[in-house]
Amino acid sequence: MDTPGEMEDNVSVASGDSTAVYTPTEMTEQDIASRDNTSSAYDSCGSAPTPGRTYIIYHKDSGSMLSLEDEHLMLRFSPRSGKHWNCVQNLGWFGFTEKDSRNFLGRDGNFGFRAKANAHLPWEWFIVTRHENKGYHLQSPHWLSLRWVGIGKNGHTLIDVKSVDHAALWEFVEV
Repeated sequence: MDTPGEMEDNVSVASGDSTAVYTPTEMTEQDIASRDNTSSAYDSCGSAPTPGRTYIIYHKDSGSMLSLEDEHLMLRFSPRSGKHWNCVQNLGWFGFTEKDSRNFLGRDGNFGFRAKANAHLPWEWFIVTRHENKGYHLQSPHWLSLRWVGIGKNGHTLIDVKSVDHAALWEFVEV
């Protein structure tokens, strides 16, 4: 353990009125190894979306792709078009625009989702969270809460679900 004199050499101090907060000035190899330990994570759930990159978004359970065809958002196994989604970020929120139409994925106002908006506003905001090594969940604001994106009973539409137990798992494959 560092002595107080050694600690001062290894940290930066941010002080307020009378409280000092000690933060490390550098990371050790052990810190980096634990943070970057993704040995088989890519193989099992793809990569996390990154703003400025383009993806095909797969529904993990069915293997179908999120697509926008003739202005209809749906899951399809072999979409003719509308399967490439650009990732953006605004105010910390993710957004996804269909590459050809440039329409944002977002809520439809009726507990479902659509891709018709041309701006990244609150109904087009998403949080992407990793679920173990199984894939990613998408969450979107619903008034004063966050809800998950799920799959409708027909297996092709996206719906708003209240529980993570009913949330769909997604895989983002960069193109």
